Amino acid sequence: MSIVDTPERRHLRELTRAFVTREVLPHLDDWERAGEVPRALHATPRSSACSASASPSRSAAAAVTCSTRSS
Repeated sequence: MSIVDTPERRHLRELTRAFVTREVLPHLDDWERAGEVPRALHATPRSSACSASASPSRSAAAAVTCSTRSS
């Protein structure tokens, strides 16, 4: 396992992909036309109960936990 490809980083990529698919892609065309992204989007990860904490592992990777939000 490399420092770039850890279980935590894979999990973070999965969470990011799911967030973008759920919260960004459905609105992307409208935001492009408007020329801006709504401010509320920046608070969405916090409101979906995501948190990061330092991991005591040797790799010093960040542990990220999120609960999935049903829409």
